[in-house]
Amino acid sequence: MHREQQEDQQRIRDLEMQQAHYEASLAERRYAACDPDNRLIAAQLEKSWEAALRRVRDLETHQPTERRSDITVDPNAFTNLAENLSAAWNAPGVTMRARRQLLRTLITDIIVDVDDDARDVILTIHWRGGQHSELRVRKPRAEEHGCATTEDALAK
Repeated sequence: MHREQQEDQQRIRDLEMQQAHYEASLAERRYAACDPDNRLIAAQLEKSWEAALRRVRDLETHQPTERRSDITVDPNAFTNLAENLSAAWNAPGVTMRARRQLLRTLITDIIVDVDDDARDVILTIHWRGGQHSELRVRKPRAEEHGCATTEDALAK
């Protein structure tokens, strides 16, 4: 993910540089095609050409010198991840965002089906390793929405 993000940022920088070079070239052609007797237009075109050249120079100076930083990952660091998943999930400093990212890493997709006869919602979880898990959750009836007033409150 880190490499993909770096490649995307480099692609964006390259496109910006390409656009800046094009705009500088276009400004130069416009300046060259201008009638020299029309000084007002020539001065404006020269200013826009200089601005385009400044943009190219600024982009070139802000280009990172190092194209890509390679992150080396020890494959053994992930071998016991399944054994420590509970510890990683329940660790004291883990945020809900980190837990969501962990789930997104482990789960490819979830298929939901409804069994009306048994009044169940069936969730089929497809894990990254190719395993599938099935989870059945009871589907509440129409009157079982959890917003009912208790009988004690109605009696008063």
